[in-house]
Amino acid sequence: MATIATTKSKNILLHGKPPFPLHPLTLAEIMVGHARDGHEIEVWQELQQLGMELYTPPHDEWLHLARLRNRHRLKNARYMCSGGRHILE
Repeated sequence: MATIATTKSKNILLHGKPPFPLHPLTLAEIMVGHARDGHEIEVWQELQQLGMELYTPPHDEWLHLARLRNRHRLKNARYMCSGGRHILE
């Protein structure tokens, strides 16, 4: 069963216009299993062919995330970056 976040992500990939920024923490989570198998470079190349690019967070992003988590009382603030905007999932 697909989650709402998964459905949104698929729609962005299918109907959006590249490039698609990918946060370094998200990329690291994606690559854990692939690194275990020794395929992380090939998977990253495939993601790049789909239009993914590594997002470089601003130096104070940690502060914005801390405030976001506090404001919404979240244990984990998962978000995606879309054109420089943070979208809370």
